[in-house]
Amino acid sequence: MKLGKLFKAAFNTVTLPIEIVKDIVTLGGVASEEPQSYTKTKIEEIEKNLDDVTK
Repeated sequence: MKLGKLFKAAFNTVTLPIEIVKDIVTLGGVASEEPQSYTKTKIEEIEKNLDDVTK
């Protein structure tokens, strides 16, 4: 289902600015007690989806 992974990567790319705003508001996730920033999590999701597409 490579097409699905490609759409998922595209959607995650489009929603990346929302994650950046969440990081700004929560001081990089510190105020929300997240283990890592929202932006880093989203970028890792995009990377995983793109890796799955190229396999």
